[in-house]
Amino acid sequence: MVSVGLCILDSIAMIETVIKISQMYTILFNSTSVNTTKGPIVPETETPIDGKKPEVTIEQYSRHWLCKDVDTQRYFYKAMKLKFCSSPFTSTFVANLVMDLCKQQDFMLDKWVKELFDFDDDGYISHLEKTYYTR
Repeated sequence: MVSVGLCILDSIAMIETVIKISQMYTILFNSTSVNTTKGPIVPETETPIDGKKPEVTIEQYSRHWLCKDVDTQRYFYKAMKLKFCSSPFTSTFVANLVMDLCKQQDFMLDKWVKELFDFDDDGYISHLEKTYYTR
């Protein structure tokens, strides 16, 4: 009876590992085709007098757009990959880091987004900063 329970736990762990590996390979092998046409989710606010749309904060950008789906995670992967030096193990490390950061969605994700995307250190992500890594 105990061996059946351990077998079930091993099966569950194996399924979770397969899912994580498939997500990682999706990010690794499809990192060249990043879909940047989707805009960030910005809460409805009043339009300012000058008519400009409000900028997106780092937290909104990282949690509501950057970790939304696999396409945007690939964009985040591309930005992270440019920060690290090139080695054979860097791709796997960066893919795992992106998946873990998007899974946790805590202050570490905000710090990475601030370092990678907020060039003028104003706490907001402008359109130019969003599209920097698409070049």
